[in-house]
Amino acid sequence: MTPQKIIDNSNVKLATFINGVLKEIPNTQIEIATAYFNIRAFAFIMNNIQDVRCFRLLPGKAPEESPS
Repeated sequence: MTPQKIIDNSNVKLATFINGVLKEIPNTQIEIATAYFNIRAFAFIMNNIQDVRCFRLLPGKAPEESPS
């Protein structure tokens, strides 16, 4: 699978991409920077990360309420 810097789910779903990489390179390092992460979405990749050397999730800043 060709490495990509940005996955926006328009052409390739993030879970599909990550699972493909993990199958091709099981002892790899995964770092995900995201502003939006649903912990339930982790279920789509959790079975494939057992052999990962390092997994880092870098969440973005929480949205702030705009003043009314």
